This record gives sequence, structure tokens and C-alpha cells, in this order.
Amino acid sequence: AKPSNIMGRLATMSNTVQKLSRYDTGTRRSPLDGLLVVAGDFNCDQNSVAAKLLTTGSSPYGNLKDRNYKANISKVSAFKMKHNYRFKDVYGEKRGEAAPVTVSLHGRGPGCMDHLFYAQNTSGKKQSAITTETVKAISTTGKPNRQEVGKRKLRRQRVAWMQSRQILQSNAPTSMRAETILATVAGPEDTERLEIINSGLPNVDKGFPSDHIPIGALFAPNANFAASSSTTPVQEVDSDSSASHEEESSSDDSLSGRARGAVSNSVLKRREAGAASVSIRRRHNAILAAVTDWLANRGAKDIHRDQPLYKLKFVQDAKKKLKKKSRAPDLVCVLQDSLVVVEVTISGKPDSARMSKLAKYQDLEGVLRSAPEVQAAGLTVCPPFVILLDDHGGIPEETKQDIAELAKLTMGDDADDDEGAIEMEAQRFCNHLQGVIDSLV
Repeated sequence: AKPSNIMGRLATMSNTVQKLSRYDTGTRRSPLDGLLVVAGDFNCDQNSVAAKLLTTGSSPYGNLKDRNYKANISKVSAFKMKHNYRFKDVYGEKRGEAAPVTVSLHGRGPGCMDHLFYAQNTSGKKQSAITTETVKAISTTGKPNRQEVGKRKLRRQRVAWMQSRQILQSNAPTSMRAETILATVAGPEDTERLEIINSGLPNVDKGFPSDHIPIGALFAPNANFAASSSTTPVQEVDSDSSASHEEESSSDDSLSGRARGAVSNSVLKRREAGAASVSIRRRHNAILAAVTDWLANRGAKDIHRDQPLYKLKFVQDAKKKLKKKSRAPDLVCVLQDSLVVVEVTISGKPDSARMSKLAKYQDLEGVLRSAPEVQAAGLTVCPPFVILLDDHGGIPEETKQDIAELAKLTMGDDADDDEGAIEMEAQRFCNHLQGVIDSLV
């Protein structure tokens, strides 16, 4: 379907999963049996609703936004597309390192439009969508009944328990695993090839006859599957953990003595903290990838991501002057004739977080300036840049100023003659950064 046809893409994806499920006969004679693979040009990125339909088994409904396009998905349509397979993205977290882009168009820049997902129902039983009968069956498995907790809370508990089952299914081991992935780009350090791709494809002279980059994976039997499948199943998450905060506080004492699998407040807090940490790390990696791609596209060289200071080639002869050599800046690169250090962070207290990052690397500027490697290359050392977003995805004014300074550095000698171009480029990247964060919500 066209990029703007969100509903058409969802319908096609749903039909594909249904067709694949018919080929799943339930026979399990080989580790390959039951392996389902969905691959192709999705015309959308890995955070789209079509990808979520594969990974979560359901589609959100209501007014949705997918990239720059909008659609209204009815609750009935979303319910019809439900399935119980939990597909995994072969590239997953490696997408920002081994495969930062899969398509690059002249004038539109790079993006991730080609995907490879796989799922495997190792139980040998055909999976089907959740039905009303399933909900009724769930309500009779020892969960509090209507008389104990009330109709509204009972409904929430049933939905939460079903969601916890889906989470357990998505993390369940499979008899096959993606052992090796095909990556055209080795990582952020592969600057030569990144420049070719970011400049727009096809580029026949450089070995890229298409505007799409090949993707692929080599599957192999999972040696740990037999051991993990023979162990005791993971304890199911209690449905009360997904209920509202008000209901948790009012019914905590009663449920701890009645409901099976009830958990304490301390356990709930640990789970919430863990989920928040994963969300922050996910947004951090997405922002860092966006900054790296932007600077690489603007001519950055010698790019180093998350490299400890003692491994940087710029400080090999100045290691003795360094303190805490294991510190690893998020990004170090050369822009024109300037050596740049960039730190990325997300915090609910932007001012204190910014001061903390600057204090962490306050000695680095002086060490780099005195380093023989830096002096020999004739590089100017800039103070550390901090790309910081608050918990709600807002960009503080100090971060906008740092982005403007980076945009100025990318323009080299022409920067002083065209302040308007600098402002436009900085605003364009701020808008792009905001779009990256919005796509992760």
C-alpha cells in the first residue's frame, strides 16, 4: 500500500498473517516447523502501526498518526485484525548500528522501509485470535469475581491479565533464532559507505543499483530452547499490576490475601521503574541515532559512538592526563576542522541533568587541546554539546542553541555568510527530532 494508506497496509498485513497461519499444520518434526517469516517493503518504518500489529498481535484504534499521515481505525476493524502470533524484528536493536537505513531516496534522505519479522508457535497448536469464550475462561481461573471487586475493576483485570499473557508469549523462546543478519553498513564507523547512502540512491558507480538496500537473516536452531522449554513456566503477572493507581491503593490489602499471584507494592514499583528505564533507553538510542545520521549526512568523519576515552585515537598520547578513562561519550566526531563531543540524555530535570553532563566532561576539552594527535591534525576542540529532552519530549532552549552551533559547524567557512541557512537547518533537525520522539510514544 502507499505510504499514506495506513488502513490498506494494516489490512494487507492482517491477511498475510491469516494466510501464513493456515500453513501452520501443527506438525513439529523439525526445528523449522512452525516458523513464519514476513519480509518486504512495508512503506513504513519499524514504529508504524503495521509493525505493531505484527509484534503485539493487535492494532490500536481511533485517530492514529503514522509518520506524517493520519487515519481513523474503528474498534471493530482493529478487533478483526487481532492474532496471537508475536513476531520479532530480526534487526531489532541492531537497526541503529548494523542497518541504520534500508532505503535512501534522492531529495528525501534515508529511512527504514524494508523489514524482516519472524514468529514461531513452538507448542504445535494453532493460535487463533482472542475470543469472548477466552475472556470467559480467563475469568474462571481463580481471579476475583464480580462480587469481590466489582464489575468495572473485574473487566480491567481481565484485559490486564490478557495483556500479561501476550507479553509472556512475545518473550517465549523459539526453536529457531536469527543467528546472523545481512547488513550493508558495518556501523556508524563505516563513514565512507554511510556518505554514499545518505547522499541518495541509486548510485551505480558505487555499487548501489537500487534505492533499496538488501536485508536478510540466517536462521539456526536455538540450542537453549530445549533447556528453557523444560523449565518451570514464568509466573504470570498479576492483573492488578495494570489497574489504575487509585484502585491499587484502595484494594491492595484485600487482594494480597485473596487473589492468587498478588504482588506487593515494592514489586510493583520495581516493575514500573524497570519499564520506565527501558522506555528512556529506547528514546535515548533513537535520539543518538538521529543525531549521528544527521551529522554523518552533513559531512562528519571519524565517528565514534559509545567509545571509552582510552580507545579514542585523539588521546592516545595524552592518556596520562585523563581521569576516569572509562568514560564513554555518546558521540565523538570531526566536523570540518572541529573535534566535537556530543552527549544525549533524557531527564525530568533538564537543568540539573545538563549541568551534570557538562561537569562529567569538564576536563576533556583541555586534554584534547593539548593532545599531540589533535594538534597535528590542526583541529579546533569545541566544548561538549548536550542534546537533552525532557520526559515529555520537549526540547529546551539550551539544546536548541547547541543544535544551532552544530549546524553552524557543518557549514564550515560559509557559516558566517548565511545565518538564515543555519537557523533553517537547526529548526529542520529540531522538527525531525520531535518526530522521532513522537513516533516512539
